[in-house]
Amino acid sequence: MMNEVLTRFIEEKRIDSFQKVSFLLFLYQHAVRNEVTHEFARQLNFAGDPVLEEVVNELTSSGLLQQRSGRYILQNEPEIREGLAHLVAAYEDPMARQALLGQLYRRRMVYA
Repeated sequence: MMNEVLTRFIEEKRIDSFQKVSFLLFLYQHAVRNEVTHEFARQLNFAGDPVLEEVVNELTSSGLLQQRSGRYILQNEPEIREGLAHLVAAYEDPMARQALLGQLYRRRMVYA
């Protein structure tokens, strides 16, 4: 199941959608030096550029990303790296992934 570090990370950084999780996992796992261009990010197949822009803007305002010259860069702070490592671990475990998706769904319903 999900641990306290991940639960707190999700709440504090306002990770409240599958799209945000997908984008963070994508940056964490596939991007060279944790940065990616807008064109590369489009491979995530969001509903379109407006959805991608919304995700990027919200992750930037929550302190997870920096945006420089058309590149998205994960912040390199210990608590962010730790939270992302827990997010990756949870996503790789089928039971923890279900708990994570359930938490995202519940958060969405509360804020809808």
